Amino acid sequence: ENALDYKEQIQLLKEIRMPNLTVHFDTQNFKFNFNMNQCEQLEGLYPYMDSQLHVKDGINEPGGCLLGEGNTDFFPQMEILKKHGYEGWIIIENYYKLTKILFRVIQEMVLRIQMIMEICIQNNDTEIT
Repeated sequence: ENALDYKEQIQLLKEIRMPNLTVHFDTQNFKFNFNMNQCEQLEGLYPYMDSQLHVKDGINEPGGCLLGEGNTDFFPQMEILKKHGYEGWIIIENYYKLTKILFRVIQEMVLRIQMIMEICIQNNDTEIT
């Protein structure tokens, strides 16, 4: 994690000339820390990446949103990885505000259960399987 864009990082790697030195990519750091385009950075750095990356998403804080709900173009980044055939490790760094997210997830689950129960009642189903 550094303040260099992909062109500067590639230049640095070329100057160092160490085949075991690779880039550890993060799906939010360029946007959150430097307001850079995450997809552009990923495309440029993909050939230089190591076999793992960090994923998180947010808007005004690191990892403050569910994956795909922040402003980091999370899903387009996943499409780029898929396009290139990425098969490495994906390390989830998200959910720094776990209680806020858990509360929302629980609320959504309760609403879905209520909806299922209403459908069963409308259909006169006495058992929910």
